[in-house]
Amino acid sequence: MTRVMRPSMSLTHIYLYPQAVDFRRSFRGLSAIVECELGHDPFSGHLYAFTNKRRADQFLSTPAQGLVDQIATVAGKLGKGNFVASYQNYSADQASDTIDDLGSEVNFQYTQTVAKHYKVGIKVARYLGNSGRVDADKIWLWVSTKF
Repeated sequence: MTRVMRPSMSLTHIYLYPQAVDFRRSFRGLSAIVECELGHDPFSGHLYAFTNKRRADQFLSTPAQGLVDQIATVAGKLGKGNFVASYQNYSADQASDTIDDLGSEVNFQYTQTVAKHYKVGIKVARYLGNSGRVDADKIWLWVSTKF
């Protein structure tokens, strides 16, 4: 018998949600995604996996000075799709003479349903580094399907 990495062999379906989510939404917000966006019953016994926001990936670990992350987010409908735009300001929790401002980041994401079963999306992240950090620009494009 082949071992599989899953909590229980009785799980017949495991779903990976293709978009990054804000885990501050808690289980209620994640259940709403399962029910409203995926059209599934959150109590069906299936496993749903979510990923965190993938921004410009500048702080994959906390700097030695600590990190203060201030964020402002706006979301809504635009044309036939949905958008999320955010601005983040990073600063050192314990500032020094050489390290205080760790940069800022602007993110924009747009998704639109195309035909009945397909969704396309684009996400752009721009990080402007300070205190010796390198600027970074990233673009993600994706297509997802749901039947």
